[in-house]
Order: sequence, then structure tokens, then C-alpha cells
Amino acid sequence: MNKKSKIFKRISACFLALALLLMLPVQPVLAKDPADATPYGYEETDKESVHVIVTVSSDGIPIKGYDDDETTLAHVDIDIPWFSLAPYGLEQFDRYHANPEDGTYKDQELIHRPTALHLYIYLLERYFMGVPESECGKGAAGLVIGETDATDYYDSVLDMYGKKAYDTSYKSNKTTKSYKILNITGSPTSLYMKEFWGHDENLMYYRNHMYPYMREGWGSTADYVLLSDNDTIDLAMFSNWSFWTYGEFMSFEHDTYTCTAGEKLTGKTLKYATKAVSDGGTDSFEVIDGSKLKEYVVLDENHNLTGKTFASNSDGTWNVTFDEPGTYYIVGVDKNAGTDDAAIAPPNAKVVVKQAAALGDVNQDGSIDQKDASMVREIANGTQTAGEEILKLADVNSDGQVDVLDAAILYGYAAGKLKEFPGKLAE
Repeated sequence: MNKKSKIFKRISACFLALALLLMLPVQPVLAKDPADATPYGYEETDKESVHVIVTVSSDGIPIKGYDDDETTLAHVDIDIPWFSLAPYGLEQFDRYHANPEDGTYKDQELIHRPTALHLYIYLLERYFMGVPESECGKGAAGLVIGETDATDYYDSVLDMYGKKAYDTSYKSNKTTKSYKILNITGSPTSLYMKEFWGHDENLMYYRNHMYPYMREGWGSTADYVLLSDNDTIDLAMFSNWSFWTYGEFMSFEHDTYTCTAGEKLTGKTLKYATKAVSDGGTDSFEVIDGSKLKEYVVLDENHNLTGKTFASNSDGTWNVTFDEPGTYYIVGVDKNAGTDDAAIAPPNAKVVVKQAAALGDVNQDGSIDQKDASMVREIANGTQTAGEEILKLADVNSDGQVDVLDAAILYGYAAGKLKEFPGKLAE
């Protein structure tokens, strides 16, 4: 090829590259990592809806909802609306602005932002009562709070394996009694769920993997805990009435992992004690003793069991490889899970598995198209920066540089004019 032909091709490629605009994919919503957690820090501005990540477990195993999909409540992304508590007879637990010194309310100006109480009502309506998502927060649970027995709906609650987690009734003086769906006692900022989800009051809930505080040494209750976008809420119920003296709420060091299909993903599991600092507990995250967990299980994007499991190392680290791209969830299982000795709230996280790197798939979305060509054009023009790995994917003619000729080749490939690239992916 003579010099004029080369110049002409480069000029043509440049014009072709300018013909299309880049449309980059939106980043996924990520939960907050333990490193970002704080036991305080409630946002008191109005917000009509928040996005949270929720796990509800019994004796160390996430439970199933009684919605149409029988959703396993492990790392479930949910949008929670603010709604009036009046239809539920709970308006005394409205949230107001608080004094930063001691957490007490300083006014009677209602904050229109969901609290953990809103979340629990919503969860009960959608995943216990089976109310359609569009109708949640509109008063359905007002008919059952403190009134209707859980056994009027279901005799037993199931865990993620489809096995009975617990009965919603119990024996007392040889008489069968039933737990309520939700039975609230106490007073504002001291709300107490005497019964929840057809279970008794032997439960605990953490926000962003930490025990939530109202002020130093004084815990927050559900009516006080204001929620923010991407908060994680772990609610764990237990049979063991001493769980709080030695139990642990576990988490991973990241709530969302990203990896490539076929490559090993490595992480570590952390714990935050259930025992108060004044009783000898800690107020920081620690790496777990790996022997405390029996295994980790993998759920698919619909929160169904995949049959895939992997082990924890003795030092609390773990590794796993996903062969296929997609979205998965991993859940750690207490070695005593499902028994009266269980005292661990299960760690859980989302794993986004990308397609293995392919030459030309510059934005790594699993396909090679005009978006990749547009991205290469911007890299070549200097309007977008890229790391070394991305540059390897963009150099489709393997000439050691990323320029408009690479963009032109990609446009041709996307249009079906080329069947393969002239270069190869560099090691």
C-alpha cells in the first residue's frame, strides 16, 4: 500500500469515527462496603423513596418470602417508599428532626424519608402477606398488626433450602398459641417488635453491618433509623436466646464484587459482634475464624440456589471461580445453621461476573459493536482516558497504538464488513 493510500484510509477512518456518538452503559447500583459504615449519620432530609439491600434470616439461613416468586431474602434490592404510618395505627412512631448531642427530637416536623419501620412493614406486606408491589405502603398491614395470627397465613416459614425454618405457632401450657405477623410495643425511639414475621422478639437488625446507634451507648430502634440509598439492612432471628452474648453479624469486605468469567475471585469475610462494648464486645470489624462457617452457597440472579458451593479458608479468606458471566449472590452458612446453636447472621454479597476479555470488546459488555468503536474513537482523540488493559482490547490491528484506524476497523466489524480483526489480543 502506498503512502497516499494509507493517508486516505486514515482520513476516511477519522470521518467514519466521527459519525457516531458513544453511549456508555450505566454503572450498577452498589451497596455500601463495611469500610463506609457508620453507626450514626442519619440523613434527615426528605426523600420519598430509597434503594436498600435487605437480608432476613432465621438461625443463620436466609428465609423465603411468600410472594409469587418465593423470593429468597438474601441481598435483595428493594425501593422503599415513604408512606404515612397512620393507616397502620403507628403514627406515634413518626420520625422528627433530632438533636445531634443526644439524639432526642427537637421539633415535631415530620421527616418524609423511610425508616427501618417503613422497611419492615413493606417487607411484611410484599413478602409475607403477598401484597402486590404497587399496593405496598398503602395500609394493607394495618389490618394485621397486633391482631392477626401468622398462622392465618402460613403455619411455617421456609428457609432458602425450602425447609421449615420455624413454626408460626408454639405450645404454652399445652395450648397451641400463634405468633402475630407484627406486634409492636414500646414508645417513640424505644420501639420494640414483640413479634415479627410470625416469630418472637429474639432478633436483631444491623444497618450497614453495624449496630445502629441513636447516641453513644444507646441503640436506635426501627422508628429512629432513617434509611439512605444503598444502605444494607440485615435482620436476623434466632432460636438461641443467648445469641447476643456471643453471636456475630458477618459481612464481606465488599458488598458487591466484579470479576471475569473463568478467573478466580478472592475475598475475605468480616464480623461485627452482637455483644455490647460495655460487655466485652468490639465496635469494629474483624476477619472471621474460617471454621465458624460450614460453606458458602451461590444463588443465581433470581436468588435461587444454583447448587454451587465453596469453602472458607481457615484465615477467613475464600476464593471461587464462576464459569459463566451473569449476576450471582453468595451467602455464608453458619456451621450451626438451622439449629438452636446458630448465632451468626449470614454474610452475603452480589457478584457481577463479566465475559472474559475479547479483542474489540472495549467496554466489556459482552458484545462488539458501534459503542466499542465510538469508545476507541474517543480514546484516539484524547477525549477519554483508558487503562492498559482497555488499550489492549482497543488495539485491534496490533500495531502498538490506539488510533482512528482501530476505530475504523471496529466500525467495519460492527457493520458486518469484517469477519475478524487483523490483530490478536496481547498477553
